[in-house]
Amino acid sequence: MNDQNAGTTELPPSRSRFDKWFKIVFAAILVFAGIGVWWVFQRSSTASLKGDWGGDLEGALRKAGTERRKVVVLFTRKPAGETDEAVINKTLNAQLGVLEREKYILVHLNLRDNADQARRYDVQNGPTLVLLDADGNVVRKYAGWINEYQLCKDFLKVPMFADGETSTRPD
Repeated sequence: MNDQNAGTTELPPSRSRFDKWFKIVFAAILVFAGIGVWWVFQRSSTASLKGDWGGDLEGALRKAGTERRKVVVLFTRKPAGETDEAVINKTLNAQLGVLEREKYILVHLNLRDNADQARRYDVQNGPTLVLLDADGNVVRKYAGWINEYQLCKDFLKVPMFADGETSTRPD
């Protein structure tokens, strides 16, 4: 008996081949599962802006100049993060009546596809709201979470409700 092979056991060739293919198939399943999870998260945003939010900032600025109106620009991440979704669902959609009443031109841009506009207005992250005057100059900018009260009182500087009340929500 050969002393070099004492204590080692060799697997039969079929078993060795099986282990190799098992590892390859298992790795492929993990890769496809990871891709599937990533794809679901890319598509799973529950945020959906209500109202007439356009995606053409230059067109909105031309319209603002002609009609002497202000522009509200919302920059968000793509895919939308938790804070982006909260600002959309809990603040902007809730105060759509105020935005429409005050006749703002509304623009929604994602940071990934609109990096030039983000740089132009020094937007680093989403969500960020930028209020522009009719000439395209920044009036105010607000980055991060903003609630309904802050949106109306601090950012837009308008009453929260049609009757001018801003401290409490009517029943």
